[in-house]
Order: sequence, then C-alpha cells, then structure tokens
Amino acid sequence: MWFPPGRWTSTTWEGLRDGPSWIRLFGRQMQLGQKARSVMEAHHRPLPDHWYLLYVGVEPGRQGRGVGSALLRPVLEECDRTATPAYLEATCERNRSLYARHGFVAGDALPLSEGGPAVIPMWREPA
Repeated sequence: MWFPPGRWTSTTWEGLRDGPSWIRLFGRQMQLGQKARSVMEAHHRPLPDHWYLLYVGVEPGRQGRGVGSALLRPVLEECDRTATPAYLEATCERNRSLYARHGFVAGDALPLSEGGPAVIPMWREPA
C-alpha cells in the first residue's frame, strides 16, 4: 500500500473504516498498537515529500520469486521519473534486504515500545 507525496496519513473516514480490523489485530493490546503507530508517525512527520510504502505482502509460498520486486517496481519507477524519494519501515531482515536491493538505505532502528519490536526506517533517493 503506497501513499503519494503529502498523503501518508489516514483520513478520519479511513481510520473509522479500519478501526474494527485494528481491534481484531491488536485486541487487548490496542493501546500498544496505537503507541507504535504514534512513534512511527512522529519519526515520519519531518521528512521531505516522498512516496510512502506502508506495507506490502506476498504469500509465503510465492516469496523469493520476484513478486515483491514486481509490486515495488511501478512506484519506484514513478519516483525516478519525477525525482521523488521513497520511504518505508522494514520489519525484518528479509524485507530489509529486498528493499536494499531496490536502493533503500537503512537508518537507525526505531523501537516501537519499551522492550518491544523495532522497525528499520529506510529512505530511497530517486535514481
């Protein structure tokens, strides 16, 4: 799910629409999920205009066959064509290496909560 420059936050309507999914996902840990989202948004907010990859997913049985690259390619080509950077947060080493192959550079780990997981912010300058 890519967001174009200047449009990386959800609208109120999108937040209401997606609320039940967030509740199913986080359940009793909803407060922790909201804190993680706030940490990511605070880190993201001061960045210059860019395309933002919120998430991308490939079924496990199809991973390693170029599907992830195919999903990234159209927007990254648009980034290069329009001289617009791209940004994302990698959640694991396998994703980080995929993004690095496409020109993303890792920043310092961003802990989402005390003692919890971290994400790796990654930035890509246009080619």
